Amino acid sequence: MVEGDTFDGGELALATFLQAKEQDVPLSLLPAVMGGANHHRSITYNAEFGEIIPRDIEGRRVAVRSYSQTTGVWVRGFLCEDFGVDLDRVTWVCASGPHVAGCAEPANVERVPTDTNLGQMLLSGEVSALIVGVEALPKGGELRPLIPLPNEAACKWSERHHGVPINHMFVLRSDLVKNRPDVVEEVYRMLSQAKAMAQPDGKSEFIRFGIGANASVIDLFCKLCRDQHIVRTNFDADALFQDARKILRDAS
Repeated sequence: MVEGDTFDGGELALATFLQAKEQDVPLSLLPAVMGGANHHRSITYNAEFGEIIPRDIEGRRVAVRSYSQTTGVWVRGFLCEDFGVDLDRVTWVCASGPHVAGCAEPANVERVPTDTNLGQMLLSGEVSALIVGVEALPKGGELRPLIPLPNEAACKWSERHHGVPINHMFVLRSDLVKNRPDVVEEVYRMLSQAKAMAQPDGKSEFIRFGIGANASVIDLFCKLCRDQHIVRTNFDADALFQDARKILRDAS
């Protein structure tokens, strides 16, 4: 989606979209969330090397697949907002770089070979914590969530921010949006229909559609990306949904 013109539309990580937008990749955002999660459980430490609390990772090394990975942005946001962690004092150990050419990483990112097993680094004590989904955690060690009572913390976060962390959304090529608004309407209609078929009760918080339903969480994510040196531009939901608002009458 970001390196060529093979596809007219698709699912894209939100941080990747913002970086692509800043690099003038012609993409437009639809108010259609493809996936999200409560990521308070997504940072883990190995208690075999001693118990730690979030502030203890300052001055230490923490692994995450890529610094600009959307999950990592959210987790660092929790650590900073709720626990006062100085993110610039953490060394972020990453096995891959940004998906968008021309995007730089901050000085406190340490790159390791792409085939490095970050989970094994956690088990061996080479890093103090690892940001990864619980389903991808390595076997062994005495692994514990770094954020205390993560489920309760996630509920409080969602109440405070009126939503849940967004990972992926649907994007379209900007020239298609400009020249074929009928296609934009039909793609959004099909996605909305598929959502209704998959979730007939409409109760899922993780797959939200609509501009208003997602604006506050997207605004927060844009701020986190600026604060964490993912992008330099002051993006916000109002600007990102500008194209969609002109076309999608039922997506307010």
